[in-house]
Amino acid sequence: MTAWAGPDAAVAGWVAEYVPTAVGDTGMTGQSLAGAVLAWAQLHGSVGLEAAGQFAGMGHGGDALLAAQTEMLANAFALA
Repeated sequence: MTAWAGPDAAVAGWVAEYVPTAVGDTGMTGQSLAGAVLAWAQLHGSVGLEAAGQFAGMGHGGDALLAAQTEMLANAFALA
């Protein structure tokens, strides 16, 4: 992720705008970008699968899965 953010001006601009503390710290830039992409992909996938009814019959609601994923992401990035 750090290698991607470095030479790509659009990616570097996104990081500078949304994670300004990461600017100049290439390790933090990569970690911030990885976190954003991971969270987006996880939550987008869950919402899409729920909307398409793919969790029907599993015995839980979409709110339970969303809570579990949010907690997992927070733990993965030491936010909880």
